[in-house]
Amino acid sequence: MIDFIKRHQVTFLTLLVGICIFGYGVLKRRERDIKDQKIYNEIVEKYPEHVTKFPRPKKVDTLSIYFNELNSSEILYSLGFVGGLLAIVPCCFLFYRHYKTGFIQNELTRMSYKKWLLKMIFKMYITSLVLVFTVSFGIFLFYLYCGNFDIQYTLEHFSTEAPFFSGVADPNSKQVYFLFWYLMNFICFGMILSNLSMITCKKSKNVFMNIILAYILFLGIELCSELLYFIFDGNIKNPLYIGKIFIPNGINNLWGHFSDPIILFPFMIFLSIFSCIGVLFCYRKKEGVLLESS
Repeated sequence: MIDFIKRHQVTFLTLLVGICIFGYGVLKRRERDIKDQKIYNEIVEKYPEHVTKFPRPKKVDTLSIYFNELNSSEILYSLGFVGGLLAIVPCCFLFYRHYKTGFIQNELTRMSYKKWLLKMIFKMYITSLVLVFTVSFGIFLFYLYCGNFDIQYTLEHFSTEAPFFSGVADPNSKQVYFLFWYLMNFICFGMILSNLSMITCKKSKNVFMNIILAYILFLGIELCSELLYFIFDGNIKNPLYIGKIFIPNGINNLWGHFSDPIILFPFMIFLSIFSCIGVLFCYRKKEGVLLESS
């Protein structure tokens, strides 16, 4: 167990950093709520005759607080810009250790090159799940604070279009529906980032350059998706909702924008497959891969 932790210490450290970010966000939210309650009590004490004019502060549902904090809290809002590093950093360290240190040559004495490549892709995808675990812990921490999952309130509180939610009548089913598809998007997001980490590692001189190149490549894809969204959204108007299903307004919208998460899923699947093809293309020739392995 200790050896396993040592081999994946960067992954565990990244997970810890992500959880601490969400934990700090919950604490800051708690401080604001305590302050608002104190102000409310002072108003009620000073103007008891006007108590009905002032709404009593209350804890709303988990998802409302979660998305409000992602959009307003300074530290959580930054996840929309640097959250991808939660997957890029551990993936780059993992693949760099197996590939650029020359360790690949030892591994290929025990297995074929094709088997090695598929094994590494699988390991990278498993490592990228640190992103999903971080988000899951974040939602769980907000649940511990507010204590409810009243998703009906969430739907009424947010004015964002969520057309597919209208077909889910039972509130409990809506909770499961939303959380399942929301986390599925992050699974795809992690796969995309792990693929980018492998693609950029081939030409990187060190692991830190690998991280920077992977992040820059991710930002390029993000900017392209936003550009395509504005192009299609302005020119395509049809019942299939094509502009917003397949070309959402930026990949990072999955962090802090509440909408039906299945709208983004086809686009994330497309990017996952496309980036995986990029990995297979970059590592298609064993001889070239071995020459650049050290």
